Amino acid sequence: MSNQSYDDGPLNTDFQWELEQLRDGTEATAAEVASVQRLLSSNPSSEPQFSLRLMLGVSLVPLFAMGLLWVSGAFAPVAPQQVDLAAAEWTTLEAGRDVQLTFEGVGHLTSLDDDHDIDWREGQLKVAVPPAQGIDLKVHTPEALIAVVGTAFEVNRDLTGTTITVAHGRVAVTCAEAEDIVYIESSDDPLRCWATTAAARVNQAEALMAARKDADALAIIDKGLAAAEPHSYEQATLYILEAEVRNRRPDVDAPAMLAAAEAALATGHVYWQKRGHRLAAIAATRDKNCAAARPHLTWMAEQDAASVGELAILADCIADDDPNTAARWLDAAIERADEADLKRKLQRRRALIP
Repeated sequence: MSNQSYDDGPLNTDFQWELEQLRDGTEATAAEVASVQRLLSSNPSSEPQFSLRLMLGVSLVPLFAMGLLWVSGAFAPVAPQQVDLAAAEWTTLEAGRDVQLTFEGVGHLTSLDDDHDIDWREGQLKVAVPPAQGIDLKVHTPEALIAVVGTAFEVNRDLTGTTITVAHGRVAVTCAEAEDIVYIESSDDPLRCWATTAAARVNQAEALMAARKDADALAIIDKGLAAAEPHSYEQATLYILEAEVRNRRPDVDAPAMLAAAEAALATGHVYWQKRGHRLAAIAATRDKNCAAARPHLTWMAEQDAASVGELAILADCIADDDPNTAARWLDAAIERADEADLKRKLQRRRALIP
């Protein structure tokens, strides 16, 4: 490398013409001109300056201007635009070039030029994006990622998950539980991406049970139990729902129903005690298992929560081992019975106990 000296003193006069052009032929301020002058004062003060001038000629002036803009921060990276989306009623927002958002709920928009990312947390969101305009828009929910180039679609998020409906065009959806991208169009049914928390699984199972989709409900309950914290309210609730689903199935699995009810009771949540004991008693009775039914029927009888029929079943289960207690529960059942025929049947059974 040649031994070039660097002059920290006054500006070499070789660049005086360019500085004059910068000062007089542009809108550069005095401070910006001075900044460039300081930069040039530190450059080599020999022939390379002259060579650079010959190569660039008058185009050097716009380059200096660009340098000034960079120094002054005019070409600094643009920060994304951040917008909170929150509305209790339907609200429309123009988000950049021909992108329209109509929403009722809560979310957040991050935009930079034609790139838009929406973090949607709750409620309904309708998106309209013109096709073939190079606009990249994505909607994120905890359950799904929806990517779109040109279309109109709706995102609805509630306690059970995210539903995507396409008005026209096509969107690419990746559900949190799935690895593959699913493409849906306006001719397709809405796509459901289920929420994956235990609390969400409770809501999903209840919705499926209301729709009489018991097999699907059991599958969701299994996923919820895998996500639930031990002894949590969600765990107890999911076990109760499992027992209830199994109870209404024609091919009831009584041992599995009993296990679910007793698992709910084992969590210790008082709210589900009565329902848990009743479901356990029903399961054991269906299985003709008096030994398993007895503690649950006894708990309900002692809490004054047993029905007339449950008191009668309890009396039958314990008549051989504890006739005095069986007689007491039958007397209680007779007293509560409203129908004359039922009362007479119970009185006949009571007469058989010494």
